[in-house]
Amino acid sequence: MALPPSIRRPLAAAIALAALVVPATAQAEEDQPYTSATIARYLQIAERHWAVPAPTCTDEQGATVGPNTVLYDDPERGIVAAAEQPGCRIWLDRDYWPAAPSEEDCITIVHEWGHLLGYDHSHNPNSIMYSYPTGGAPECAFFGHRAKARRARLARRRANARRRAARGARLGALRALHPRTSLHDTWSSEVR
Repeated sequence: MALPPSIRRPLAAAIALAALVVPATAQAEEDQPYTSATIARYLQIAERHWAVPAPTCTDEQGATVGPNTVLYDDPERGIVAAAEQPGCRIWLDRDYWPAAPSEEDCITIVHEWGHLLGYDHSHNPNSIMYSYPTGGAPECAFFGHRAKARRARLARRRANARRRAARGARLGALRALHPRTSLHDTWSSEVR
């Protein structure tokens, strides 16, 4: 039996509102735990940055657990990660994770660790607890240096490829001018 429109519409609106109001923590409950060597490194950096014991929680079986990460789908665009405050779980939006190691992602994990410890957002743009931190965790600079080195290597490779292409074009032009002789013969005859 279908519900009459007078009940169906308000019910649908209430369900839609509840989906917006339910925090990411409730939405992530059924999502998968996620870890990688990079995430483990970020978590180590975060613990060292805050210089206090890592938060601990108890799971459903009563066992003590430390901070962990979970992949989930955040319906709000632009949210890279979220955390319990205080708590032990950091949620990573599948739209952004897993990702190549970067300084920005490291800073994000250090920021979310602050939430695990119970810290709110700061109004200071230089603080790691600013809503959208861009710094405040010098330990994460290592990943930025690696990225800069990688970009420099790529730039050298591109420059070498351009030089090889230009050399190939010059050789092609010489071959077009002297189609019946080898390039070695052309070069030797020019030198003489």
